[in-house]
Amino acid sequence: MRIFILLMCSCLLCICTVDAQKFIQMDMFGKEKAMRFGIGDELRFRVKGDDKFYVLPIIDLDEKAGKIILPKGEVLVSDIVEIQVLRQDERRTILGAKLFVFGGSFLGIGIADAVFFGSVFTIGGIAIGLTALVTGAIYLWGCKKRTFRLNKRRQIRILNLDIENVASCSPSIVYVA
Repeated sequence: MRIFILLMCSCLLCICTVDAQKFIQMDMFGKEKAMRFGIGDELRFRVKGDDKFYVLPIIDLDEKAGKIILPKGEVLVSDIVEIQVLRQDERRTILGAKLFVFGGSFLGIGIADAVFFGSVFTIGGIAIGLTALVTGAIYLWGCKKRTFRLNKRRQIRILNLDIENVASCSPSIVYVA
């Protein structure tokens, strides 16, 4: 049984092919984490001399020429001036949706109760409903995009983590006395 499992594992390792991993990395001065955009990701960018942002998926990356290949052409990395990033904060989105629904339903129930049953809908009730509605809307739609200007503190580069290139490099060990 052990020989069979070993044989199956070796066959699976031989069948699997590992593609090179190419991505764009935005390094930010003073931060440990870098933002990465891979092939297939949507890139929101603005180029030199143009005021509008383009939103296009990355098809391929040419690290030697410094080009990003997009469905409508190519863009040099050096021509990109700004990058927009959509924040995907799940907690903020869930809280915003719940506050928005709560505020809308609170106002709707209060107004329906006042119209159909003649009860008094006070200023406090209106304030609670509107505050929840506005706060939920701000959480949902107000803080979605963040724009990064590329300068000396923020730079982008194309990286290619190819297995063949890594395997061909000979490791050098330096001993410090």
